[in-house]
Amino acid sequence: SPRSGHAAFARVSPSKVQMIVFGGVRHSTGHKYNDLWALGCGHLDADMEYWAPDVHAEEGCRWELLCSTPEACGPPPAARSLHTLVPFGPDHALLFGGYTPGAGT
Repeated sequence: SPRSGHAAFARVSPSKVQMIVFGGVRHSTGHKYNDLWALGCGHLDADMEYWAPDVHAEEGCRWELLCSTPEACGPPPAARSLHTLVPFGPDHALLFGGYTPGAGT
């Protein structure tokens, strides 16, 4: 869904390159998100040392919802925007700060 204020990082493994995205806000409604997505594009080279052209869904890129239920990943963090998300080891990420409506942060 369209959003801004989200956080993202690249997750690179020998077999794939993904962009991991968490949270954000949809400005038309003010709705804040606490979902975790991965954008995978099979044709991206993790060792590239140049600017890649724009990536489009019709070129083989696909969004995947990573945590659809609390049973899959545990309870999600509060919905937020304007936060930071960084990789922490091969399968974890560290989420810090952000704006959560009603929480005073």
